[in-house]
Amino acid sequence: MTARREVDLDKLLPYPRWRKGQYELAEFIYSNLGEGRTLLIEAPTGFGKTIPTLIAAFKKGVEEEKDIIYLVRTKNEAQAPFTELTNLRAKVGVDIWFSVFQNKRDVCAFKEFRILDYEEFLLRCKMFRDRGICRFFPEDCEKIYSKVAELFFNSRSLEEAYDKILSNGICPYEAMRCLSRDSNVIIGTYPYIFKEDIRKVFLHSINKRLEDSILIVDEAHNLPEYLMNTFSFRLSVFDLKMASREASKFMSREISREFISLMNLLEKWIKSLASTMNNEIKIVRNFGELIVFADDISRFRSEVNAAYLRYIARRNTGRSYLLYVYRCLSNVLKTRMQGYILYVSKTPVTALVYQCINPSVRVGKIFSKPWSVILMSGTLPLREYLELMLGLRRESTVEYRVEGRVKEATEIFVAKDVTTKFEERSEHMFEKYADYIYNISRLARNIVLVVAPSYNLLRKLLKLLLLRGLKTVIIERENTRIEGIVRKIKGLRRRGAETIVLLAVAGGKLTEGIEIVEDSKSLINTVVIVGVPYPEPSPLTEEMIKEMNKLTRDPRKAWESVFEAPATIKILQAIGRSLRSKRDKATIFLLDRRFIERDTLKNLVEQMNEDYNIITLEDFKGYQ
Repeated sequence: MTARREVDLDKLLPYPRWRKGQYELAEFIYSNLGEGRTLLIEAPTGFGKTIPTLIAAFKKGVEEEKDIIYLVRTKNEAQAPFTELTNLRAKVGVDIWFSVFQNKRDVCAFKEFRILDYEEFLLRCKMFRDRGICRFFPEDCEKIYSKVAELFFNSRSLEEAYDKILSNGICPYEAMRCLSRDSNVIIGTYPYIFKEDIRKVFLHSINKRLEDSILIVDEAHNLPEYLMNTFSFRLSVFDLKMASREASKFMSREISREFISLMNLLEKWIKSLASTMNNEIKIVRNFGELIVFADDISRFRSEVNAAYLRYIARRNTGRSYLLYVYRCLSNVLKTRMQGYILYVSKTPVTALVYQCINPSVRVGKIFSKPWSVILMSGTLPLREYLELMLGLRRESTVEYRVEGRVKEATEIFVAKDVTTKFEERSEHMFEKYADYIYNISRLARNIVLVVAPSYNLLRKLLKLLLLRGLKTVIIERENTRIEGIVRKIKGLRRRGAETIVLLAVAGGKLTEGIEIVEDSKSLINTVVIVGVPYPEPSPLTEEMIKEMNKLTRDPRKAWESVFEAPATIKILQAIGRSLRSKRDKATIFLLDRRFIERDTLKNLVEQMNEDYNIITLEDFKGYQ
């Protein structure tokens, strides 16, 4: 192992000086780590929270002989800690080793495997390794260790490092596993720790224990929603039919007959529930039948695994529906409906949905294991919300919030004559919104980011804006890629466009990850929030409120956990797209009267800038 010794915070800084507030943050983290504590850290974009967090955690880790496990949501977000750790390594006297684990499937040399479900990919990968089929799998880490270290630590970016490793005939994941034996810091995406099956295998393979680690979770504002989506599943009638078809091909006649009979009964039950639906979804309150189905399918475990091996042997590269259905129903037995609701949906096809609404049931134990935990973000939710959704222990949770730059960097306007409140939506209201956006775009320069609660509303606005003659407008769609949007924006600017309107959905890819920077300044200098991005009122949200009410025994907390907290995060994330550095200034338009009518939203506005302006559409008449 790498030699461990005491180091100073100042001596670890790989830059000439600390930015304002960074040293104080590093001191707070260093002083509070340990004894099972969870640290909640909020610092605004441009503050530079990654380096003080890593320095403080590394110093404490060296002294206490603890490793660091640093989690990011996406592979792109791993670049920031990679850069800072590379800089730390370059500093004389700092002996720090690290490895970065991206999604194993996404870096697989066999590109046809990248379309598989992750759990299925892992099975396929293991089979290739065990049978000696994968030529990229290194049999002996010792033989490749020096080569991997040379390639990895002499790369300027993760992409470059992984490309170099793969071009040398080595699996990037296995290369990182070899490197991890001497690593003080392990960087990985969320699933490596938050998916139970993956976590056990991963930690064993790199010889690390959560109990001996400092766990850092970056962009933690995303964590509750990510976990809810991860722990949920959707089982369609089509999935059941395809599973039956696979069973008839890859199981023995007697076993397949039993399995197909079970699939038919499950399909019949789902269809009977759907036949009585009056809305888009139907809440299922009797969980007993689903648990019976889950118990029944558990009998087929060995047969399903054997059938899957036959499926692979036939050189099938697509998803195995048989395995997918088995895994979905097995998940029910793990939770027994705690923290879940069950419903049937007909959109886009008839399906049974097992929806996680409180992931603390699944992850509370994870957060109680590490030596210490750091949850950090530029827009961290309230402490009470994180304690509720993640199962954090109140007595061992401390927080440090750096005051944001929104007040000094923004001018805020709140419209009192529009709302996206469900019962007040109308064509006339949508026309007013389009007029607001059109008038704002005529006054603005560079990029106007318009954020709406849903894709449906985005499409309505696009149509109305085009009718008003607005030509330089780009819309985010469900399958949009950020790189494609960036190319379109650059193309329009090359052709002389002074103002570009970018229509985005709240909580979507663009509000979470797009950066358009020129001369170190964000080109997004106007943000328009269309309405409040609450979930649509539905039987599902009603049921979520009921279940959270039972859990919290507090109607206010139940409402906040389902509606207020997620909406607030989405609003702040969207505004944050315009404030990427200390030089950025932005104008923010909050187009919904609820921003001055509801206490929680009004408090949010006042926290950003108490000197906000109240406007109506009439105020733009003088500029037309």
